[in-house]
Amino acid sequence: MDSILFSRAPKQQFLVRVLVYLVLALGSVVIYHVFLSALESLLLPRVSLLVLSVLSVLLLAAVYLAASLLIEYILHSRPVRRHTSPRKLMTRLSDEIAQCRDIGELAQRILAIVQQEFLVEDVQLTFYYDQPFALEVTHLRRTKDKMQRVVARVREDEPTSQSEEEEVLTPMTAAHTEVLTHRDRLVGLLLLGSTNRNKGYTAADLDLLGELAPIISTGADQVMMIRHISETNQRMFESDKLISIGQLASGIAHEIRNPLTSMRMNLQGLKRRGKLEEKDRKRVQICLDEILRLDDIISEIMQFARRTKLEIAPVQAKKIVSAALEMTRQEIDSRGIEVVTQMQPSLPVIRGDANRLIHVLINLLINAAQAMGHGGMITVSVETYGTGIEFTVADQGPGIASELRRDIFNPFFTTKANGTGLGLANALKFVQEHGGELDFTTEMGIGTAFSVRLPPQPPSHLDDPSALRVVPT
Repeated sequence: MDSILFSRAPKQQFLVRVLVYLVLALGSVVIYHVFLSALESLLLPRVSLLVLSVLSVLLLAAVYLAASLLIEYILHSRPVRRHTSPRKLMTRLSDEIAQCRDIGELAQRILAIVQQEFLVEDVQLTFYYDQPFALEVTHLRRTKDKMQRVVARVREDEPTSQSEEEEVLTPMTAAHTEVLTHRDRLVGLLLLGSTNRNKGYTAADLDLLGELAPIISTGADQVMMIRHISETNQRMFESDKLISIGQLASGIAHEIRNPLTSMRMNLQGLKRRGKLEEKDRKRVQICLDEILRLDDIISEIMQFARRTKLEIAPVQAKKIVSAALEMTRQEIDSRGIEVVTQMQPSLPVIRGDANRLIHVLINLLINAAQAMGHGGMITVSVETYGTGIEFTVADQGPGIASELRRDIFNPFFTTKANGTGLGLANALKFVQEHGGELDFTTEMGIGTAFSVRLPPQPPSHLDDPSALRVVPT
């Protein structure tokens, strides 16, 4: 053990008292007979047996009372805490933290040391990590040797539910809370449950916690920085990859479009001459239809590769939803699908490119309809999200298989026979340009819901791909 604490729980105190009193009782019987025999041999000629017995009982009572007072003093005396040397403990904690590259591993090492040093069974580390629109709060709670991890996204307008509070320690339920800050920034909290001692935490405990807090804060900040750098590098890699794919696709599309235009013009001229038989006219029309389809695909590729400036203007969410539903009405009605809209009253007006936002919702609506096939219901809801707006398109389709969830936003990835794989890629790109957030939840056999979260206005760095986070769940 790195620390020694002289203390006993109430149950242990009771057992100690019972044991000591039994020993005293047995010892008293023995001492009484020995003492009485000694007095008889010395004083029997002059003192009666009754007087000797009274003297023996009084002496034993005095010994018993003194022993009882000593026991109570020991059991109820102020616990003496002897911590590990602060210098040694801080060195050990620093060495443990230096080996951590993950927030879970960091918490595991810190909480184990705190439990061992302060003899507390229930201890928790809460870390805060800034995310777009919300704060990611990670609670890592260790009870005895069991580790529990709870991750939540907290917004100012969305208080934590009672059920979430019951799963973790809070400053209201913890016996002691140590605030962790680094460079005047809140990193997290260290929360300790009740100690095994009946006297609670001593001044020495609190002083030592105060000395350990800066080390824990620095270590946590370093791990958070490693995570931030890793995520930034990943986003840059994805951005570079998309740019390369876009440039390659744009060049290929440009080379294909020129001969397609020539083919279309010649076929249209051939059709207008009117000297073709009916079956030949149908064949020409099939060729023209296929050229038109290829032209649409090329337009999608060019749209994905092109980076154009947003046409920023005030946008009303209700008009965006109405326009998208109107443009997809034929596709949805032909499948016998019902559409339900849920609009929160008094939605804020945001700034953005209305045409691109309509394009995003159109893509999500068509995907939802195609996933459902025939029949069912699509729910389109709009509500405030922080200071921005959240659009959600939920279907009753089969759901997205787990092996496909990481790829659905990749360019040219599709599970449709006639799909281009650019619909969701373009939607992601448009949301990214607005500094928004696109994610989805899915459950097999239940359906899928895509959510688009937009800030009050796009950031000034419109070409920064790090503005978007895609979080499949």
